[in-house]
Amino acid sequence: MMDENEGGKISEIIGFIFAKVTQQDVGNISEFLKTKVRQDLIEAGFATHKIDKALSWLDDLFKQQLDSLLNKFQTSNYAYKCHGAMRCFSPEECIKLTKEVRGVIWRLERDGVLNTATREILINQLMRLDETPVLLNDFYWVAYVVAFSRPDKRPTQEEIRVLKELLVEIHG
Repeated sequence: MMDENEGGKISEIIGFIFAKVTQQDVGNISEFLKTKVRQDLIEAGFATHKIDKALSWLDDLFKQQLDSLLNKFQTSNYAYKCHGAMRCFSPEECIKLTKEVRGVIWRLERDGVLNTATREILINQLMRLDETPVLLNDFYWVAYVVAFSRPDKRPTQEEIRVLKELLVEIHG
């Protein structure tokens, strides 16, 4: 699956990291990623520049989620007042995110896996991937990481079920 010339896709590295983090009891996530997981990625054959980009991607995700959590408590935050609002995608987003991916984003929001703020975080993170267009399998891993790394709540059994159904749909 890994392209030897490229050193792996960012989404593959994120999937690898997510698997490592969920398999172990991790105290300081930042330190764990910078030391143990980074070394494991190098040993797995991923290119250092791709690893650094993936770690930067995760750092940005954590910052966005923290900002989102802080903004949740501000009554003027528009994103939390617009439940059910229709999202219009920019031309750049339409190029990068296929109709299929945009449809799944809508479905995850409709099914309660994403709220308005996490939808925007997901879209921002998808736009940071190197791949154009973003394939459904890559989308799934990003959506899974965004859903499972929220600081304000853990996914419910229903949300986990919806994400697992999506994975089955993708892989048949």
